[in-house]
Amino acid sequence: MSISRTIEELYSSLLFQDKGYITSNKLVLLESPYCFSIDAGFLIHHLTAFYLKSNHKVVLVSFLNCFQHYNTIGLKLGINLASSRIEGNLTFIDCISQNKEDSTVCPLTNEANECSLSNISNCLQKLINKHQDSHHNIPLTILIDDLSSTVLLGISQIQVLDLIFSVRALLQAKLSIESSLCVLATSNGDFESTEGRLVNHLSNESDIILTVEGLPSGFSKEVHGKLIARSKRPSPVIVCYREDWHFKLEDRGVKLFPIGTASGIL
Repeated sequence: MSISRTIEELYSSLLFQDKGYITSNKLVLLESPYCFSIDAGFLIHHLTAFYLKSNHKVVLVSFLNCFQHYNTIGLKLGINLASSRIEGNLTFIDCISQNKEDSTVCPLTNEANECSLSNISNCLQKLINKHQDSHHNIPLTILIDDLSSTVLLGISQIQVLDLIFSVRALLQAKLSIESSLCVLATSNGDFESTEGRLVNHLSNESDIILTVEGLPSGFSKEVHGKLIARSKRPSPVIVCYREDWHFKLEDRGVKLFPIGTASGIL
């Protein structure tokens, strides 16, 4: 029996490990420290593919990359984001482009960035309301990449958190069917920094947390980093569950190994 797993297998186990715990929506945090060797960006691509393959309607909000970047990687993971967009299964909100011809462009710039954040919030509210009216029986997932970019542009932590929690509350109020809000955020490891406080607040409120870390020993050909998977179930008391894995990034996926089983890594 193989002891390795895929990201999709691990994530499914976190979503459905406790059948007695039911929630209409989940807040999922994808976090990593600023690191030149590895980051949590690959998780956004895998979860986008995971939810589209699970027949969810998906909204991908990007503060970091253009659509073509996600589509190129999506093809390697067996999903065509361009086709999904045309078919109405994927909505891409571009927060970095200045192309006004695209109705889903909500550029976030240094100029009037607080107003732009409000525009993004309004855009998400309209999408959730539209989904409730037209596709109320289909699960909806919103993914945000990378939320830390907002505070680096000078937007206050309170306004950023208000965006996340108001969107989550709207998902809870409007959609009785399963929904998820997945947020990628990075920090410099300093809990007193703006990014550190943002990640800490999100961590406290999240149902599932996937943390990507580099290897203390540095680079390894066989293992590229460590993935810590945690989930919290608040009823009747808060129960925390944790799994630690080593991972290797491959051209068309990610391979997970139990700690201590990969050659050359303890």
